[in-house]
Amino acid sequence: MTPRLGKLPAKADGRTLRLESYLVGEEFPMVPAARDWTYGMSRYDADPLGNVEAGDCAYAAPGHAITLASQLVGLPSPVTAAGILAAYSAGTGYDPAKPETDRGAYMLDVLKQWRNDGICGHRCEAFVSVSIEQIPLAAALFGGVLLGLQLPETIWGEDIWTATGGQLAGGHAVFVHAYSPEILVCNTWGQRRPMRSLFVQRQCDEAYAVLMADRPAPCGLDLEALRADLARL
Repeated sequence: MTPRLGKLPAKADGRTLRLESYLVGEEFPMVPAARDWTYGMSRYDADPLGNVEAGDCAYAAPGHAITLASQLVGLPSPVTAAGILAAYSAGTGYDPAKPETDRGAYMLDVLKQWRNDGICGHRCEAFVSVSIEQIPLAAALFGGVLLGLQLPETIWGEDIWTATGGQLAGGHAVFVHAYSPEILVCNTWGQRRPMRSLFVQRQCDEAYAVLMADRPAPCGLDLEALRADLARL
C-alpha cells in the first residue's frame, strides 16, 4: 500500500506565537551542531500511526513527538494508532467507512486541538512558530520539531530526500528528532527517513516547536511571557 500524505497548505493566523519572541539571550545555552534525541535508545517506536491507510500525518507527527518525549523521561507512551485516528476523526470528521471524508488536516488546527482537547489523552502546554533558520535550534531546545513539507514526486524513489522542484506529490507533516548541518531525520510511515538540509529549506512551508506540559521548559525560554501571551489569546 502506498503511504499517505494529508497535510493541507500552511494556514496563516496572526495570533500564532513565534519562537524568537521568547528567547532570553543571557540564559541561552550553546546549541550543538548535531543532535539525535533517540541516541542510545534500544528502541524508538516508529509506528506509522494510521498514516498508511489514512491521510492523518498532521496527527501522526504529534503522536511521534509525544512518544519520544515519553520515552525520554522513562514513561510509557499513551499514543496508539487507534488513538491518533480517533483524534483525526474528532478534528476533521474523518470516518473510515467513508473514504471521501479522508481529506487531511491543517497543522495549525491540529496543534490547537492538541493544546485544547489533547491527542491520545496528552495535552501540550504551548506551541510556537519556527523559521527555517531556527529548525536546528528548536530541535535542540524542545526535543524535536514539527515540520510541514511540500513533497515532490521524487521522494518515492529516494532513500534520502534530496531532489527539489518538479511536480508535487502533496503536503506531509513529520516530527524531526535528529539534525546535523547536512541531514535532518524523522520517522514517517514506519521508517527512519533522512532529509538533506537543503531539501528541507526548499520544501518546508511551516515549522513548530512544542512545549510539553510534562517536561521542563527549555533553558533560554521566557516561559512566564509565553504563558502570559497564551492567556490573552
